[in-house]
Amino acid sequence: MPFSEFLDLKPDNLQEHRQSTEKNWIRFLENSETSLRVRSFVQTSWKRCLAQGLNPLKTQTDTSLNSEEVRALLQTSHLYEYALPVLREMSTHAQHTGYLLTLSDRKGRILYLDGDPQVLRQAALMNFAVGADWSEEAIGTNAIGTCLTLKQPVQVFAAEHFCSGVHDWVCSAAPVRDPLTHTLLGVIDVTGLWHHAQTHTAGFVGTASKLIEERLYYQSVQTRMQLIDQYLDTCRRYPGNGVIAIDATCRLVESNQIAQQFAVERKGIPLSQVWDAVQLHQRILQQHLSQGENQSDIVPLPALDWVAAHLFSVPYANHRAGFILVISPQHLVSKTIQKQGPWAQVIGESPSLLSAIKQGDVVAQSEVPVLLQGESGTGKELFAHAIHESGVRRTKAFVAVNCGAIPKELMASELFGYEPGTFTGGVRNGRKGKFEEAQGGTLLLDEIGELPLDAQVYLLRVLQEKEVVRLGGARPLSLDVRIVAATHRSLEQQVREGSFRLDLYYRLNVVTINLPALRDRRDDISLLMRHALRVLAHKHGKDAPLLSPDVFSFLRDEYPWPGNVRELWNVLEHAVLFCHHGMVTWSDIPDSLQSYKVRKNRGLLPDGKETPADFGSTRIHNLSLTLPQENVNFRMLVADTNGERERLSLLLAESQGNLSELSRRLGVARTTVYRRLRKYGLLTEKS
Repeated sequence: MPFSEFLDLKPDNLQEHRQSTEKNWIRFLENSETSLRVRSFVQTSWKRCLAQGLNPLKTQTDTSLNSEEVRALLQTSHLYEYALPVLREMSTHAQHTGYLLTLSDRKGRILYLDGDPQVLRQAALMNFAVGADWSEEAIGTNAIGTCLTLKQPVQVFAAEHFCSGVHDWVCSAAPVRDPLTHTLLGVIDVTGLWHHAQTHTAGFVGTASKLIEERLYYQSVQTRMQLIDQYLDTCRRYPGNGVIAIDATCRLVESNQIAQQFAVERKGIPLSQVWDAVQLHQRILQQHLSQGENQSDIVPLPALDWVAAHLFSVPYANHRAGFILVISPQHLVSKTIQKQGPWAQVIGESPSLLSAIKQGDVVAQSEVPVLLQGESGTGKELFAHAIHESGVRRTKAFVAVNCGAIPKELMASELFGYEPGTFTGGVRNGRKGKFEEAQGGTLLLDEIGELPLDAQVYLLRVLQEKEVVRLGGARPLSLDVRIVAATHRSLEQQVREGSFRLDLYYRLNVVTINLPALRDRRDDISLLMRHALRVLAHKHGKDAPLLSPDVFSFLRDEYPWPGNVRELWNVLEHAVLFCHHGMVTWSDIPDSLQSYKVRKNRGLLPDGKETPADFGSTRIHNLSLTLPQENVNFRMLVADTNGERERLSLLLAESQGNLSELSRRLGVARTTVYRRLRKYGLLTEKS
């Protein structure tokens, strides 16, 4: 810890230094821009003092703390507690030497003062006493205040002090830092009259500073271990909660994956980057002043949109080791409208989705047919099941049939059943159709727009007559079935084209509920991803991973999700399976999404709307447009049908050409990375 611009002080040059500094001080006050023969940090400090309007003729500093305030501060100061044994030992060596030993806090207020009794009396004339403020703002350039400003050791001699009342003194100071966080805690200082100045006092305070930091380190480790033990215990006791450990000044120490993921979802960046220790500390202090300190409090977290958390104090050795914050599941979704019963399975809080849920809950209490319209993957079957579970038929069967997955020749038998002997090779006793299977319950006719016209005639009759006749039979069977139809097509358009019967359309379209596409409710994507990661990780026996900020931002804000919620689950299941480090990165998501990212960045998407479904027929053709023209083996590029080159190009750009980082992301050796980059012509001389 070197001293700032070391000054070589010897008995035979003290007078010369004293006169020189005095002349330069006077010249500076006459013209602050004149060239001076003083150390640069001294002149810079003088300029700060002048800019603050400090009086250079000031003879003593101000008293910041009275005796009661000093006593209260010493009782709570960890710095004073652990420095005191060192200070007392070193003070014995300062007696009758012409020097004083002091300890100041981070604000420059003297907490400890001892040394030569005669010098103590002289120092009192400039208010060099316990409780006095020796910051630069209070008394100008001096070792204590300037050390705090520069955060490094300094020695200030005679008229290098800005205020004339301190010109008869020399002082050497070194900072004392928290050994774990490296934050400045205070300053240890040795002060004496100028004619006693010695160079070795600088080494003396440096040694004292190290001794105090060693004691602090030992205690800090013990304190930190207590905090970590409490954090781990809390994680075990509250497995579904976000848990955060902070030290006594509210600096972030540890956090579990739930809390980290919550921060990424809310703010788009890791918890460590959004954490505001100062604001939270002020909030806790204000709360304790107004309400008193309890074992558990509820505090809002400013870094996380003021979400509420339970605050538990962690005591250790008669002081506070820190705090544990617990964000409960209901607080994690505090902005989510709580949905009841079956609707709780429909994840989301966007107005369009909530409107559809409200409609579904209303019609669930009736018997009218419902038509669900929405793109593939928007959750039409989940919605139909929630309608069934919310109605009076919840104890009966829910039967779903995909009209687009049944061959035309088998459509009638699947829906209406058949009698024994109707078909060669058929079931001997005949078979119930889907309508009979759903008797008393609900039948979902999914992809109703795919139903052939001749089957539509049978369906219309069944809906009108509320009875069904099996193929090959003559006896009608009475039906009591709730009909929910679903389609990703526009049935109105099909009616105009003649591929869907108008009378059937009106029979089904009593209430139409439109389910929004995922890209139209992007605010729900964070909730869906968190829910899906938790469920899928449990399914595969793994811990739920975090999404890296760039992947999270891409999935939430950029990717169009043509396959909607179904595609999102598939993407995240792929990520859960291939993520091995607790953080989902680009290498863990499907190639189709990585290719989309590359093509979008290169402006190759028409109107920004191209989806992965469009890649197959154009990949090789368009890829050649973006390749280097030199040293590229075309046959290798044509063989690159799985998008590996685009993926490598994307990751190389994100790693800013750092092959070690690229190797880490891919989870392979650097030699493998070299081979793949060389194969696709991505390895330049610079790389």
